[in-house]
Order: sequence, then C-alpha cells, then structure tokens
Amino acid sequence: MNELEGLTPVEHFVVEEAEAGDVLLWELAAALTHNGTQDQRIEAVPLLADAVVSLARHGLVEVHTSPTWPPDPEQAALIPLDRLANVVRDVENWLWPDVSTALIAVSLTDIGSAWL
Repeated sequence: MNELEGLTPVEHFVVEEAEAGDVLLWELAAALTHNGTQDQRIEAVPLLADAVVSLARHGLVEVHTSPTWPPDPEQAALIPLDRLANVVRDVENWLWPDVSTALIAVSLTDIGSAWL
C-alpha cells in the first residue's frame, strides 16, 4: 500500500490495521512492536494514543468500548472525543485485558475508508 498522504507513519499504521475491521487497542500495541514484550508495548502507547486521537479528531476512525468480542452493536458504546484522549492514554487499556475489562476497539469511518 502506498503511504497515505498527510498521515504520520504511526497514523498510517493504525489506519492499515483497522482496514480489515475493528482492531483492539492491545492488538495495535502488539502489532506495532511485532509482538514485543510488555515493556515494549507500554513504550509504544504514547505514539499509538496520539495517533488514535488525531485520527479520531479528523474523523478517520472511531473508538468504541464493548463488554464482548466481537462487539455487539447493541452493547458497543462510542467513546466521545472529549473523553478519548484520557481513555487511550491510560496504559492499562493497551495491555492484554483481564476477564472483567471492557474491550476498546478502533474502527475506520467511511472517511477513513476513503483514504485507502
């Protein structure tokens, strides 16, 4: 795929990863670090969080939380932009979830799909 004009390399990575459908935050961290250690994934969180927030502000992605996977559209909730930065900057949301943790996923919008 050609580089998407106007996006940073990490933003481009997020868009590509979300191309096939919803992608969980922990999956993004694992993919960016090539299944690296937990410490490597934690180091990647600020870059990924900034990319996700930027893409969401430009309308290219949406971020949802869901108690189940795959997400049930009836139960999935859009994380509003005014809360998104706090949610995605929380390292815990990027780590392998425990049983009681809601799942957070990034999905392309129609605008984001048009970039591909």
